[in-house]
Amino acid sequence: MIYVNNQQITFIHGWLLGSFIWKDIDRYFSYIKNTNFITLSGYSSDSSYLDDNEIINDALKMQSDNDILIAYSYSASLILHSKYLESCKGNIFLINPFFKKNQNSIDKFIHEIHDDVNLGIKKFIYESTKGDRHHKKSYSKLCNLLKDNYVPSKDSLCLGLTNIKKICSQPLLIKDTKKVHIIQTTNDHITDLDYFFNFEKQEFNTYKLEGLTHYPFFHFDKIYEIIKDKV
Repeated sequence: MIYVNNQQITFIHGWLLGSFIWKDIDRYFSYIKNTNFITLSGYSSDSSYLDDNEIINDALKMQSDNDILIAYSYSASLILHSKYLESCKGNIFLINPFFKKNQNSIDKFIHEIHDDVNLGIKKFIYESTKGDRHHKKSYSKLCNLLKDNYVPSKDSLCLGLTNIKKICSQPLLIKDTKKVHIIQTTNDHITDLDYFFNFEKQEFNTYKLEGLTHYPFFHFDKIYEIIKDKV
């Protein structure tokens, strides 16, 4: 592990679940003095509308050598498709970035959120914790976390899904993959595991976490074991 005085670590949350997912996780990186939590548009009471793609691009452009950026799900997918990824100087860790290519699966989420936002949210949390050995406990725990934190509006949630639908239909631009690390949990019912397995065959830094679900942060120690050996 390299200790650098001006090193910065940046965390970017996913869809629906805001920056609260990083609570208690930043303690793993207490040796890094500069910590940055990026909040996407619509994920706080005082946020103004900004394009999520621009937020992601700006975050990538901010990275310097030895910096660390950790992104999850929705934001990880946006990063993977960003034109600024290849030129980014930092170490990038993308957790569960592959939304299903089947557009119908995203359309289904959009319709569920639009028709009944509370039920749609519960269904997403159910799918995000599905596959956990203690699914009922993890589902309840994540529901309570969300209840105690800011929940984006229906419009913000649908806008994010529409954005990811558009992004996922575009080809990847990245060629230089040395500083990009893709972490995929095997019990993920949200993202596309087949797409990940195709990446394993290419020159990408890929890591599988057996037995973890789409929401893996109740077991972040396993993710940390991967990250700490690479920076």
